[in-house]
Formats: sequence, structure tokens, C-alpha cells
Amino acid sequence: MSIRPLILMFTFTFCGGILYAQTKIRIRVMDENDQPLKFVRLTLSGANLPIETESNGEYILEFPPGKSEMVFYPPAGFERVSPPNGALVIPEDKTRTLNIWLARKGNENRELQTFTKVLGKKEEEKTRLKIENERLRANLQNLEADRQSSTALRDSLKTIVLQNTSNASALSREIADLQEAMALREQLLYKKIAGELVVYADRLKDLRDALPRVRDAFIDQRSMARFDKLIAGYNVARDSLLQNSPGYVEIALSLWGAAKSDTLSAVYKLILTDIHQQMVLPLNTTLIDQFRAVRAEEIRPAKARKKAESAANLAFEKLNGVIPKLETNIKAALLKIEAALHQNH
Repeated sequence: MSIRPLILMFTFTFCGGILYAQTKIRIRVMDENDQPLKFVRLTLSGANLPIETESNGEYILEFPPGKSEMVFYPPAGFERVSPPNGALVIPEDKTRTLNIWLARKGNENRELQTFTKVLGKKEEEKTRLKIENERLRANLQNLEADRQSSTALRDSLKTIVLQNTSNASALSREIADLQEAMALREQLLYKKIAGELVVYADRLKDLRDALPRVRDAFIDQRSMARFDKLIAGYNVARDSLLQNSPGYVEIALSLWGAAKSDTLSAVYKLILTDIHQQMVLPLNTTLIDQFRAVRAEEIRPAKARKKAESAANLAFEKLNGVIPKLETNIKAALLKIEAALHQNH
């Protein structure tokens, strides 16, 4: 079998003129959609050259004598999903194909969904092995009871049971590694969600607290610039939520269930629709328009200040009523997600 474009690395050990055979294991490299990754290079720890998969996404990996584990590193642009620690261990069943999953970088939601998918596959495989072993052990008991049964058949079944048991143990280790990696990623996602919501709430309160002093913005250009900066800080926090919230709601549904996802979605709706579109956006438009008009000398500062104060007083009253509700809803959503994190891990 030709490997494109690299040559297979052979490690030979000579002892008294005897050539010891290497252990060959088939590996399969797949992406987040379970599609084979052809001509993808993986770096092996301690190897001088990388290996490259064939057009079917597979590669025959040769373990040097005495080695039972090799570590791989993904190529640029890919995230290592499974095994998360990169350890390729020779299985008891040498016919078993070692599966490697990689996810393309740049989409955190897709990477987390891949972890979830692979973890489910391994759990299913572990369950299948357990059921098969129970069936084989039952057959062995029947054979032991039947003295006329062949020894070869009994030995064959015993061998399969041992291989399945070893494979199940290997899957248990892989599942534990994946669960640990998933837990870290879920914690990171939770911190990002919580951080963005807290920052938004803080910027909203900063804007509200400044509204009673909006007349000060018309004292001079420097005062106007300070108020502009306050509005810009709020807009940055809001834009971050607008960009990230759809993905966060989607991954929350995948990781923590519909109830948590719906609660989080309701918080985003409260922020982006009820608060921003109905309260803050009209205020920002009015203030920015008045600032622009004053700077362009299209309107006198006194007249612009009067319009700005009218819009600010209305927004201040509305925000005073809705901010406590927002803080309560954010706290409730985050507590539910925290509970889901503890339950999952």
C-alpha cells in the first residue's frame, strides 16, 4: 500500500540476527461530520516525519517493538477532539481500528458539538461490548456444561471475551478523558456567557446613571466626548451579545437541554429587543444626533441640550424599572446553567 507522499517509517530491532516484526494498527481520521480526512498530516511524538492519511482517511500505523503508546498532534487549523490527549494505545484486539476525530478551528460551537457526538459514540460502543460479552459468557457457560463441545470453540470465545473486556476498559479511559475535556470546555463557555451578560448589565447601568447629567455633555467638546465614550462602551457590550447569543443558545441546547437554552434565550430577548431596541436605541439615536448637530454647528447647544434631556429623562425612568428584572433573570439563568454543569460532571 503506497502512502502519499511520505514513506512508512520502519523501526527494526536486531537481536542475534533476528528481525522482530512491528505491530500494525489501522487508524482512521475523521472530521466533525464523521467524514474521512484525506491527505491529512499528523505529527507523531518522537518521529522524524509526520504521517499522512490516504484518500479514504486511513493509515496503517506501525508501532515499534516495545512501544505500546504513541502520541499524535493535529495539523494547523484543526482541533484534537478524540482522543483528547492524543494517546494512541495498542488495543488488545489488533484488528480494531483506532478512530481519530479532528474539528476545524474557528467555531467553538462546532468543536463542542463534536465532543458531544464522539462521546455518545464511545458510550454506545461500550454498551455494545458489554451486551456482547454477556451473550458470550452465557455461551461459554453452556459450552462448559456440554462436555462434547470443542476446546477450540471455548478458547475462541474466551479470547473474544478478553478482547472485548480490554476494549471496554480502553473505551472507559477514552470516555473519561473526553468527559474531562468536555467539562473544561463547558466551564469556559459558561464563563464567556456569564462574563458578557455581566459586562452588558454594568455598561447599561453606567449609561443609566449618567442620564441625569446629560446636560453636562453640552458644556464643551471634551464633555461631549466623554458621554460619547460612555455610549460606545455600551454599544460594544451589546454588539458582543448580538454576535454571540445565537451560537450560545444553540450550544446550550446541545449541552444542557431545552429548559436552560430557553431561559438563556429569554435573557437575550429581554436585552436585545425589550431593552436595546425599545429603550436604548431611541436614546442613543437622539443623543448622537444632537452631538453631531452641535459639532456641525447646525443647532445651538441650548436647544440640543433640551432635546437630549427630554430623551434621557424618559429612558432613565424606563431603565430604572427594567434593570432589576434584567439582573434577576441573568442570575436565574446562570444558576440553572451552573446546576447543569454540576449535574453533568
